[in-house]
Amino acid sequence: MDSLLEKRLQVKRGFKYRYFVSSHYNHSNPALLLLHGWPDSANLWQYVLPYLLPLNCKIVVPDLLGYAGTDKPTDLEAYDYRLMCQDLLDLLAAEGIEGNVITVGHDFGCWFAARFNLLHPERCLATVHIGIAYMPPMPQALDPEVFFHLGQQEDGSSRYIYWELFTSPEAPKLFAQHKEAVWHALHGAPEDMVKQIFCFKYAFKNFLLQDRTDVGLRPYAQNKNLHDGWIQEFSTELQWQASFAWYNSFISGVQTAVDKTIAPEKYSLEMPVLFISCDGDAVNPHSTIDGPKDEGLLPDLTEKELHSGHWCPYEKPEELTLRRLRPGERRPAMACHCAYGRRLHIICPMAYVCRQTRKEVTPMIAVLRPLVPITMDWGFWSNERTEEAVNSSLELWVSKDDGNSVVSKVKYGIHPGRHDVFMVFEQWRLHKIVERKLIAAIRADLVEKGTGLLVGDFDLDRMAALTNKELQNVYTSGWPFSVHWEIYECTKHVAGLHKG
Repeated sequence: MDSLLEKRLQVKRGFKYRYFVSSHYNHSNPALLLLHGWPDSANLWQYVLPYLLPLNCKIVVPDLLGYAGTDKPTDLEAYDYRLMCQDLLDLLAAEGIEGNVITVGHDFGCWFAARFNLLHPERCLATVHIGIAYMPPMPQALDPEVFFHLGQQEDGSSRYIYWELFTSPEAPKLFAQHKEAVWHALHGAPEDMVKQIFCFKYAFKNFLLQDRTDVGLRPYAQNKNLHDGWIQEFSTELQWQASFAWYNSFISGVQTAVDKTIAPEKYSLEMPVLFISCDGDAVNPHSTIDGPKDEGLLPDLTEKELHSGHWCPYEKPEELTLRRLRPGERRPAMACHCAYGRRLHIICPMAYVCRQTRKEVTPMIAVLRPLVPITMDWGFWSNERTEEAVNSSLELWVSKDDGNSVVSKVKYGIHPGRHDVFMVFEQWRLHKIVERKLIAAIRADLVEKGTGLLVGDFDLDRMAALTNKELQNVYTSGWPFSVHWEIYECTKHVAGLHKG
């Protein structure tokens, strides 16, 4: 979290929150509101942030109520979603964020994000659910015995049986006394660890009572700094009691009262939604999205699945954000649903305005297609950077629609580290040569190579609309400089090109 500023705020109802914000951002871009789950804190996002910061959006990452540096009330009424949503609004107001935000939730943060989306839709541009599917309001009181055994399987496993332990009076003390065993239970290496620990009655409790630390840990969980920081945040009985309040507020009916205030016709999330599941999470399989999807509650839904355990922000941060496909790999997931993602660079005597959509590389762009501006680089690039970028060569003869031939020898490539797409015009004429035929040829070449990259059309309509004076200004304004162009609907007509 060193890349963010740490702040504290006393919200209107008196609780003190710790939160983190980015210091460098474009004010015209939407803010990102990252909401962790159980048992985590703002630190959950530490490996994801390096991929989000280049998006130039303001990022707000709170320790939610009951966690880490934020107050830890034990009164369950304090965890009323309406009140906690107002706390978030107080944080946004303190940061001068008056426009819409993109909520990104993991685990219980997904449930919280959904209630923020439903209670304050006017403040939400889009939402991302990582690990847990959208859960519509539940206005009927929960019967714990029924809920705990929902979806019971022939092998005796139940997806929610662990709630029986989490909502028991003994849980805070038990977890505080066996926190090392908790760490191993949550982040153990065995592929079926989640099912074996969470889905069988008494399994989690027995694991802790035996103080089990004999299972291997996933690679990320072996990081000493990550481990030690988490132990410090969850070392006392009070810290655990506050974290379990999120569960008990459901069982006690606090959140049921909130859901009763939401009219059934308002259950639909009328915004772009991305759901990212993890195939190693037996508690939250991808199929859990089918219910709300089939009910028509998610009209603008994008679905992805990662090969990961439940804590994919730790385990697969790159795949969760900006990931290039390779042949045989699964399709990428989040690629920052938050903004415009990677860029298409045009390198020639002077670059021209274009736009880019790469649905398979940054599927979040597809979710937010008309919402966020994209920054294009203009100007000259050094020969060294050009040589580094270009790892594929393609010579094209490009003809204008009027039949007059214009020759352009073009090289294009994918930056090996960032996977941006670069194009270098070795022979250059008027901007008219930059047209759909060129892009179509590069698309075909990329598909043949199996990269999974998808390059969008140049925006010829916008280019044609530039007056001669505006074009002249482009040539004479000097460099480097950037210009913002809005992304508008551009992905619906573009098919995914990844082979297989």
